Amino acid sequence: MLGGQRNSALHIDGTSFVKKGGARAGVQRQYCGRPGKIENCQVAVFACLGSGERATLAGVRLFLPEAWAGDAQRCRKAKIPPEQRGHRTKAQLALELVAEARANRLRFG
Repeated sequence: MLGGQRNSALHIDGTSFVKKGGARAGVQRQYCGRPGKIENCQVAVFACLGSGERATLAGVRLFLPEAWAGDAQRCRKAKIPPEQRGHRTKAQLALELVAEARANRLRFG
């Protein structure tokens, strides 16, 4: 069991993925951690429930840059649901993931 243990934790991490082109949702030139520089990439925030050496994915949110959030046609073309088209910071996305984990009754310290 991962949740509800003394050492259970919800780990939050922002991760970037280098991408070519700009048609995929959220892809643009922005800071990309893998190469450690500004690069054409997609960024997401992940939540993992872990205990000791075990972990499982608990949730994920795509980071949508402001330029994307302000371009309804681009969002439609990339099939981003209307309720997800607003720009939110990575910290706001992380808080959403924590709230979702709690709503799903995941137990962590």
